[in-house]
Amino acid sequence: GGDGAAFRSLGDCADLAAALSGLSAALRLKGEGNEAYGRADYAAAEESYSAALRADAAELLTPVLRGNRAQARLRAGVPVRALQDVEAALALDATSTRLLLRRAACNLALERGEEAEADYRAALALDPECEAARRALAGDFSGGGGEGGEGGAQ
Repeated sequence: GGDGAAFRSLGDCADLAAALSGLSAALRLKGEGNEAYGRADYAAAEESYSAALRADAAELLTPVLRGNRAQARLRAGVPVRALQDVEAALALDATSTRLLLRRAACNLALERGEEAEADYRAALALDPECEAARRALAGDFSGGGGEGGEGGAQ
């Protein structure tokens, strides 16, 4: 009886300790990625965010880390890989205005104006005060890249 419950709670503590350790490492690596991004070292930022994703075993930061890595990849000129990251992040956090803006920026970089416009409209539906989406919707969606969203790492 009671011994099994005690062992389960010890196992839960070990799992919790591992999750906290991973989260701590992921937060440190995320900070390193943000610093690299701030220096415009997008390759280093991408690597730090990738390492943070590996460290975050409990996947508590996955949407933020994938969104940040997407932004680094977009700035590094790899919009297809950036779009893959932002799609995965949106699958976990579909109501993130920031992620919708990042996907719009990826779509613009890939000259997919209609998809970008849909993302900006979705962002505005979630946050009617979203100035980035308002400005973008006042523009032209014929393609040609551009920033198209909130830059910077979260």
